Amino acid sequence: MAVRSTVSRFPMDTDAREGSGLLWGVTVTPFAATDENTRAPSYGSGGDLLPRCENCWAYFNTYCELEQWSWSCSLCGNLNGLSSDAIDRYSRPQSCAEMMSSFVDLELPSQESAEVAAMQACPVYVAAVDLSCKIPCILRHKAAS
Repeated sequence: MAVRSTVSRFPMDTDAREGSGLLWGVTVTPFAATDENTRAPSYGSGGDLLPRCENCWAYFNTYCELEQWSWSCSLCGNLNGLSSDAIDRYSRPQSCAEMMSSFVDLELPSQESAEVAAMQACPVYVAAVDLSCKIPCILRHKAAS
């Protein structure tokens, strides 16, 4: 997914954004072949091992703050614990695709054919909320099946 902002630095808070007099926002391109810097995704395995936030179910990513035994969600700020396997895995960041790039493609383990067929029949929705104007706009994109 490519994410491009209208400015090179993000405002620290709402007052700074409004005081700048600039329009601020981001353009999100779901399912893009490259990221905003035209880099291809980092590939890895173990997509089923990727930690998820206990509060909002967001996935662990390079924008999350990693501590010794836990991580803070970049979306909601919730502090989440790490399993002992995840602690071992993230102690070697160069071995994890999700620690090297914000644009990753992780493989999931094989599933039974009935489960795979059920997954392929379900549409995937990506939602983006535009908060750069007075009235938030929600944009939805349905992925091709």
